[in-house]
Amino acid sequence: TVRRHARVSTDVLFQSPAGWERKGAPLLVITSRDNPAIKRVRGLLGSAKARKESGRFVLEGARLCEDAARSGIEVEAAFLTARAEEAYPDQTRAVRQVAGTVYEIPENLAAFIGDTQHPQGVFCVCAPPPARLSAEELPKNGRFMALENVRDPGNLGTIIRTAEAFGIDGLLLSAGCCELYSPKVLRGSMGGALRLPVAVVPDLPAAISRWNEQGFRTVACVADASATPLPEAKLGDGCMLFIGNEANGLTAETQAACTARMTIPMKGRAESLNAAVAACIALWELSR
Repeated sequence: TVRRHARVSTDVLFQSPAGWERKGAPLLVITSRDNPAIKRVRGLLGSAKARKESGRFVLEGARLCEDAARSGIEVEAAFLTARAEEAYPDQTRAVRQVAGTVYEIPENLAAFIGDTQHPQGVFCVCAPPPARLSAEELPKNGRFMALENVRDPGNLGTIIRTAEAFGIDGLLLSAGCCELYSPKVLRGSMGGALRLPVAVVPDLPAAISRWNEQGFRTVACVADASATPLPEAKLGDGCMLFIGNEANGLTAETQAACTARMTIPMKGRAESLNAAVAACIALWELSR
């Protein structure tokens, strides 16, 4: 089920929109869904436990995989279809240049392992990037957002993408948040999960007390009309905003630990905003 691709070698050139380019390492061809490498990719895409135990995750899609390749992420293995190499020559070339092993797979295997409805035929098994943020040693003039028990991967992905776009210095996640390297988070963040400094905080209320002592202004975002309206909140350097769970908001312990409470004024009849929407509005104000 695995064989060396007889038609491709490290010295073969191919035609791309940019002209003649060296294609990279030789392809190994997989045709069976029973192949161990295929089973591993499928397992990593579908199981948080498998990702945690192996210390690896899978990126799916030409753009995400190219972002990883160009961002210095360790790409252990790449799985490409022939159609993908024709449709996305620049992206697949970038992947092939950094991948430890490159496999060619048919379209039916791409559909078998893919986490999306219409896979593009580009998959990378990657190692997480080195830690770029320490919850113990945050820059005192930084601007941060902390999330408590945000469980929806789509929400987390959107918040990461927005935080990166607004230039926030880092994101802090409670232990109860959904997994950073789940496929939906990675897609929703448009690769931001690989670039934005992120740290997981086991005990958020205890960490808030420590950040308060370090001089941070810690602001709990709540759906409470008695809290300070967002336009009047004192945000900026040395500030940290807290967003809570989709259904329950911030825990009482976390709210009590913060130095201030802030709310987003609303004129309609809705009682609250979606966690990701609230976070994006707050991030915009924090970045100003």
